[in-house]
Amino acid sequence: IVSLRAAITRIGLTDTVNTVSLHFFQKLLPRFPDVQGFSYRDFWTHSWACAAASRRLGHPGLEMDVIPGELYMAGMLQGMGKLLLAIHYPKDFKACVKRAIQFNQPLDMIQKDVFGTSDSLIASKVLTSWELPGNICQAVAHCRNPELADPEHRIIAAMTQYGYSIVEQSGVGSSGDPIKLAPEETFIGSRSKLKINQPAVREPLLKEINQLITSRAGEMADSSTKTPKKKP
Repeated sequence: IVSLRAAITRIGLTDTVNTVSLHFFQKLLPRFPDVQGFSYRDFWTHSWACAAASRRLGHPGLEMDVIPGELYMAGMLQGMGKLLLAIHYPKDFKACVKRAIQFNQPLDMIQKDVFGTSDSLIASKVLTSWELPGNICQAVAHCRNPELADPEHRIIAAMTQYGYSIVEQSGVGSSGDPIKLAPEETFIGSRSKLKINQPAVREPLLKEINQLITSRAGEMADSSTKTPKKKP
């Protein structure tokens, strides 16, 4: 596929827009030096998987009243703060990842000790300065602790956390965080009365999402490391 028209015809408008968004942010943000447990390739593979999983969770049939496109963007950008720290403070960030793995502690807790803040809040501030929608910025800010989000943003933050947890369990890519939160331990997963948590809905849904992200993980990882050919 070498043109926008062909892309829309072959894979549809939604997938085309989402793919362009992913590649836009990849090109916008520079590479960072790989550290143990957190590489450029794994980061973007993980970000794509979170975006794909989160978008699927926005299906109207699940009755969560969220916009799939906003969930896609929140899922893709929820880890951007780690990328920024790896770029601007590589030595300190490397120490954070190493310490989190060594002591099996949440990476954001280590970050607060070292930087005085977390990558989620850093990403949210940057996205706000870029004038992205408030829903997306707040989802990124509170994707690790949706209960702290304002009521109007709590659901999208919780759904972003839920998508993230699904990807963490799948092993696709890497977030650099050794603590893996299971879907049932999340803000959404702990609420048994929701339709999304009914066994007849949840089990096929998780299976579908896992099949999607594992089947395309290699393809997305390869695309994140390709260097565009220079035009003559």
